[in-house]
Formats: sequence, structure tokens, C-alpha cells
Amino acid sequence: MATSSPSILTTNDSHNTLISINVAAQTPLKLTSTNYLSWKLQFHTVFIGYDLLGYIDGSKPCPSATLTHNDTTKSNPAHTLWI
Repeated sequence: MATSSPSILTTNDSHNTLISINVAAQTPLKLTSTNYLSWKLQFHTVFIGYDLLGYIDGSKPCPSATLTHNDTTKSNPAHTLWI
């Protein structure tokens, strides 16, 4: 007699997790009238590191507000996180 044990599947989907960062700690260079380029590169690096650049430059489009499956429409959780 064959028995099967239940399997547990865990995922670590970082795209469904909201993050909060302390920008002041990540970006020690403060913007002045003479350091715009350095300041911009500093923030650009932070945006890349936290995978946020697509939200800023538009390369990651906003997901649709609803999902339709078998004539059933429900709200899209990815859209909720986007907003």
C-alpha cells in the first residue's frame, strides 16, 4: 500500500511584499547646487538595488485593476500593491 505524505510549498515572492527603507541612511549625500550628478547617481543606484527603477522610468507597467477568469471578475492583488 503506497502512502503519500503531504508536501509543504513555501515561496519567497518579493514582488508581493512592500518594503520600507530609510533613504537618509542609504543616501548620505545631500542635494546641493553643485552635486546634482553625484546625488542622482546615488539615488539611481538605490532604485536599481531595490528593483524600483521600473516604477520610475515606466518600464514596469501598471497591472490591470481586475482579473477575469471563467466569466468571474475579481480585483487584481498586483494592482493593489502597485497603487
